[in-house]
Amino acid sequence: KREIRALRQKQKALEAMRRKREAVKRAEREKAEEAMRTYLESIKTAKKRGRDVHVHNFSMFTPDGSQQLLESAELKLTPGRRIGLIGRNGIGKTTLLRHISNYEIPGFPTYLRVVHVQQECRGDMRSVIETVISADVERAMLLTEEKRLTQETKESKSKGGEELEGGDESGGRLEEIYQRLQEIDAWSAETRAANILSGLGFSKERQSVPTKSLSGGWRMRVALANALFVNPDILLLDEPTNHLDFPAVLWLQNYLLKYEKTLVIVSHDRHFLNHVTTDIVHLHGRQLKYYKGNYDTFDIVRKEQRLAQQRAFEANEAKRKHMQEFIDKFRFNAKRASLVQSRIKALARLEKIEEVEDEAALRFEL
Repeated sequence: KREIRALRQKQKALEAMRRKREAVKRAEREKAEEAMRTYLESIKTAKKRGRDVHVHNFSMFTPDGSQQLLESAELKLTPGRRIGLIGRNGIGKTTLLRHISNYEIPGFPTYLRVVHVQQECRGDMRSVIETVISADVERAMLLTEEKRLTQETKESKSKGGEELEGGDESGGRLEEIYQRLQEIDAWSAETRAANILSGLGFSKERQSVPTKSLSGGWRMRVALANALFVNPDILLLDEPTNHLDFPAVLWLQNYLLKYEKTLVIVSHDRHFLNHVTTDIVHLHGRQLKYYKGNYDTFDIVRKEQRLAQQRAFEANEAKRKHMQEFIDKFRFNAKRASLVQSRIKALARLEKIEEVEDEAALRFEL
């Protein structure tokens, strides 16, 4: 009897453990299914709403909050446009890129995929090409879920064709996953990664070495390759040519010319900006000012605007001076009191035009 009781207790314990494992497995599956549903819904939202970004009235401060960098600014990003973000050093260009990539701007569409290349990748024992392929978290997640759903379907059929709970929903989700895998060209991942790495100067042999063995400059190239491979909705590049030799810079220029999504570049390489950009955004006076064309076009337009503003300022100041001289001369003349009052009111209403500031010169590598 004791042995029977012990056996029964052991069986109960094993059954409890089995149920616990099944409950954990079921909870993990439900969590993965919910994450996948949310993700697929975000893809639908992006297709429905589009990938344009238009945020009004946002302000930005330095990380420590001590200085305001933008005040009631307007952020506009359009798919297919390659934007050069310029401004003097320390004015907030990199901070703006970080705010975008961290979704810290109120009203910024969080369903858009943003990648910011600003630092080298961490080195480990994975090869360079493995590191690049694994950078596409979306692809990895889709393949994992596809494998899980396929395995569940096989298990269901092996049990005599019994339908799993939520089978219709799983089948529909599997179809959506295959469709998305096709859209991101998931099956050619290794070829695409190898082509990008080759363009950035990695030989076939160097693509196979662990990233841990690479110098900081080459790890920076890996980080850039990761971003290009992921092909995000918004790609943010901060000084992308710093660690590239001339052939790699030329390759990158030509690659980015075919980038169909939104691209934002911060660079001191004027030739690179002229070759790649379709628009310039000038961060100045706590505002973002938008210009069509490359940097040379911006430079011409900006000089014309500054010249016109200076002329308007000088004319405005001359008019103010003339009116003030009249007021000072006849202030105590009773016969001209009405004229003086009229000039005082006119002077108060006169629009104030700011003098052109002496901007710190933007330094470029030519």
